[in-house]
Amino acid sequence: MHTARIALEAPEPFSLWSTAWISGWGDLAPFYVDVKGRALTRILSLSSGDVVRSVWKQVDESRVEVRVESGRRLRSDEVMEAKAQVSGCLRLDEDYADFYALCSRSQHFRWVRRLAAGRLLRAPTVFEDVVKTICTTNCTWAFSRVMAASLCRALGASFDSGLRAFPTPSDVARTTVSRLSRDARTGYRSSYLVDLARRVLRGELALEDWRRSDRTTEQLRAEIQSVRGIGSYGTAYILNWVGRFECLTIDRWMRKKFYEKHCGGKAVSDDMIVEHYEKFGEWSGLFFWVDMTREWLAP
Repeated sequence: MHTARIALEAPEPFSLWSTAWISGWGDLAPFYVDVKGRALTRILSLSSGDVVRSVWKQVDESRVEVRVESGRRLRSDEVMEAKAQVSGCLRLDEDYADFYALCSRSQHFRWVRRLAAGRLLRAPTVFEDVVKTICTTNCTWAFSRVMAASLCRALGASFDSGLRAFPTPSDVARTTVSRLSRDARTGYRSSYLVDLARRVLRGELALEDWRRSDRTTEQLRAEIQSVRGIGSYGTAYILNWVGRFECLTIDRWMRKKFYEKHCGGKAVSDDMIVEHYEKFGEWSGLFFWVDMTREWLAP
């Protein structure tokens, strides 16, 4: 086994743990969280077709070290590709200065900067983010974890010791709905996933452009909602994953948490939830997220 080491400079403030844990994505294969060691493992697919294992660990306030394990010595361009994937997952190139400035001015949210929360871990590709969003709809989180692991096991390229990468659009497009339902346990979602992958391969959906699109949020929203299996809940999540944080990810769990935290357990309308955070403008959805998930992080 060959090993390459990558050093990533992180903006201030930054916490690998907060980034990995508060989004939930770190709990879904092919991410694997080492809670005790505060490290994150990810199986990465390279454009060469090779699959590598990467282990991420924060070594100080401004630096993340990534160990990349591979079956052969990686070329320099492949090491750079792995580095770019990790950086994109951690959103190291996104500017959160205005968000943290707002947090500092709010007594209720001053903890956010102290714990360096706010960056939400995402997948290396928008395709994976969309697939996982579909697989978190209308089910328990435990079953979402099962589906993510089963998708990797059924369709993902193998690394070693049973570890597999997340399937590509090509992997999903060439399978059948019945096989996906049987082997990946994705049930009624199977037809959505196959349709999504085939639309991507036909060039009908340029998913990867969503992260750098200059279109308005409403224009992006319309395209996201053209994806079968994505409703208003899923659209808000995907908009957050591509950096549009004015959208609140209101689902059943988030509603319940908001009622408990701000309404003494009494249910209120979604409009009232939106109104509660609207003073934060383009960051309102991110304030909603960190407010509802505060207890996920150690004090």
